[in-house]
Amino acid sequence: VDGGEIGGVRLVDGRERAMTWMRGPDRRRLLDELQRFTTRTWRLTLVRGVVVLALGLVILLAPLTSVVAVVALLGALAVVDGVVALVVGLRARGAAGSGWRLAQGVVSVLLGLLLMWQPEVLLVSLAAIAGVALVVVGVGMAVIAAQTRRMGPSTWRWQVRVGVLLALVGAVLLAFPATSVATVAVLVGLTACAAGIVGLVHGVRLRRAAKDLQHR
Repeated sequence: VDGGEIGGVRLVDGRERAMTWMRGPDRRRLLDELQRFTTRTWRLTLVRGVVVLALGLVILLAPLTSVVAVVALLGALAVVDGVVALVVGLRARGAAGSGWRLAQGVVSVLLGLLLMWQPEVLLVSLAAIAGVALVVVGVGMAVIAAQTRRMGPSTWRWQVRVGVLLALVGAVLLAFPATSVATVAVLVGLTACAAGIVGLVHGVRLRRAAKDLQHR
């Protein structure tokens, strides 16, 4: 990891370098742990990035002919992101950050289903609901990136930055609950695109790391 390591094994651009003091079974065990983590998570991380980026673009580019449709679309984004977070958390259970992924996934799915179930009723509180979701996802993203920085490539710093950005946007929406649906859609769309791009790059680098470790 750029600036991080796991038991003396440093990952830079998908290639691991062993510190001179790491020898024998301990080094092998830690490399095996790193390989399991990257192999289990790269596909879903990549898929999550692509889906979140795509939905973010749809939210930004779709004509706002129906505010109810926009609310439902925001709900779909939350559900998809939450489901993928749950699956990644379950596949990486026991590893650093898995608990945060599961918690983030549960909250995202519940809020998303709520928005999709009664979008008309929730229009008046959309900013507050979106704010809660962004704070939860943003804090979770930053914490997970920090906890797993020793288990993946150098994109973790960007994940922390985007996570903080999401949390800040969420806090702004909570502070101004009367924000219009159009403004909420633009803010959520932009943050979704940012999170999707970072997730996409992170997934690609995890894939590269997994392949390099398999060929050791």
